[in-house]
Amino acid sequence: MAQCIMKKKEYHFTWINLRVPYHEVFGAVKCNLKEAIQLTGLVWEGRAHCGLDDAKNTARLLANLMHHGLRFAITD
Repeated sequence: MAQCIMKKKEYHFTWINLRVPYHEVFGAVKCNLKEAIQLTGLVWEGRAHCGLDDAKNTARLLANLMHHGLRFAITD
């Protein structure tokens, strides 16, 4: 993003809010990423709030939700 700003390029962000499909599968549980990982039966790997570890655990959560047959849509 910073490079886009410096070069005056247009940029667009799209994302998927994993909380929405997570709640569809596991119910309306309010929790953070580490708790979500543990509630799905996965084991947290790495350190919390470490960018790389958080990304890896998020990917593992995504794979678990996909295993449950969920389809994802871009968040509005």
